[in-house]
Amino acid sequence: MSRKKGIPIIFLLVVMVLALKWWSAQVRKNHEQRCRSNMEVLYSAAISSCLEQKKGPDEVLNFDEVAMYVRPMDRVCPEGHIPYASFSVLQGPACPHGHQFLPGEKRPLTASANNAKMRGLYMAYGFTNLIVHETASRPE
Repeated sequence: MSRKKGIPIIFLLVVMVLALKWWSAQVRKNHEQRCRSNMEVLYSAAISSCLEQKKGPDEVLNFDEVAMYVRPMDRVCPEGHIPYASFSVLQGPACPHGHQFLPGEKRPLTASANNAKMRGLYMAYGFTNLIVHETASRPE
């Protein structure tokens, strides 16, 4: 009789462990998505800061220089609330927890010819070799 009572308890524990693992995975995924979003905001702020302060895309910017463009919550990785390190536009921000900014993109980062802000910054400082001119495919 006690054996039958133990089976539901074991089943409940297994379900709880699986639910905890699923929840933990969802939290990590959410943190990574928010971190990437924060890094996109930081990157855009760095480009604006370089343009306003007449700094080259190869110069490392600290947070005092981009602070006016970024909310305080965007300055830290949501996983552990550790601030991002200083970075240059050419390299892009790096997460202290290893989340990837533009995964798969080689460094130094290229600028699309369609992105007027980045194109202007790269052209102003002679990084024209990093401007990518996409060719639109025409329907035949």
